[in-house]
Amino acid sequence: MVDYENGIDYGMRDTLEDYFEEPNTNNTDVFWHSPDIFVRNQPDGRIIQVHENPEFGETTPSYVYVRVFNNGCESIMAENNKVKLYWAKANTSLSWPEHWDGTLTMPNGNGEQVVMGGQIGEVMMPPLYPGESKLIEIPWIPPNPAIYEGVTPNPWHFCLLARIDFSADPMTFPASGSLGNDIKNNNNIVMKNTTVVDLKTNSANPEPVGGVIAIGNSKTFSRK
Repeated sequence: MVDYENGIDYGMRDTLEDYFEEPNTNNTDVFWHSPDIFVRNQPDGRIIQVHENPEFGETTPSYVYVRVFNNGCESIMAENNKVKLYWAKANTSLSWPEHWDGTLTMPNGNGEQVVMGGQIGEVMMPPLYPGESKLIEIPWIPPNPAIYEGVTPNPWHFCLLARIDFSADPMTFPASGSLGNDIKNNNNIVMKNTTVVDLKTNSANPEPVGGVIAIGNSKTFSRK
């Protein structure tokens, strides 16, 4: 919702049908696949704006790109205007902030306590003219998916969360306890589910790690 008194409204989209209204009532069934977050395994996201599964590397980062729009009526240049990026181990009941701030841990199959989320970084928002958008690049060394064996049946599944933190453009609706509702209610929050893979040889994981899908046949016959 634009604050028409001062014309300030930075935003990000939940879906391509999101027009920055708060709450977003267009195509809200899929709130975890924002087009305004994508990952590249090289710092080339300003040229190739296509999401890749982040590759785990012990010291080699992937690059997360966040697209921010100025949906308001004013150009803003403020030192306290930031985009903050977080990751969390995916599950069906993520909440803010405990799943994202690095305080939550769980035991894995080896009895080790593994962290379930954390802040990746924060970047000052670039100046934007009304109607303009820009990409922000944040390096990320993804967690090793192998250490989450025994925590969940999908150790490769992670979530990214971007939040605009700007005192002149606060959240329109306060945190509700439901992250899905918070994302749909506020154009300052977007989320992207992703698969962390380990397809390159490294000392941490001698065997490749990737995402999997289950395929079944619900019929009583097969087709050749």
